[in-house]
Amino acid sequence: MKEILIIGNVGADPVQRVSAKGDKFSTFNVAVTERDKSTTWYHCIMNGERKVMQYINKGRQVLVRGDFRAAIYKDSINFEVHVDTLELLSKGPSESGTITTRNPEDLPDTY
Repeated sequence: MKEILIIGNVGADPVQRVSAKGDKFSTFNVAVTERDKSTTWYHCIMNGERKVMQYINKGRQVLVRGDFRAAIYKDSINFEVHVDTLELLSKGPSESGTITTRNPEDLPDTY
């Protein structure tokens, strides 16, 4: 398994989807800006219906770890990350503290 760890900002609010088989998953993009000011985008996929997704919104800083794939299309490289671990590193617009979870599937229903 290839594993990647990225820290960046969410580019847009996540989208919850349902596969043709009926499996639920969420997608969101994370931007990582390098020292030379170039930005690399990562398309993140999180399986299942997770309560933590309500806390992910545009601009929020996150740490994402998971299996990844890279695909070359014409002049660009697209990165797809299947999320195993997600940590919320910055406050959301209506929160007074930072929420951190290492295992998103273990979140209680009241989270």
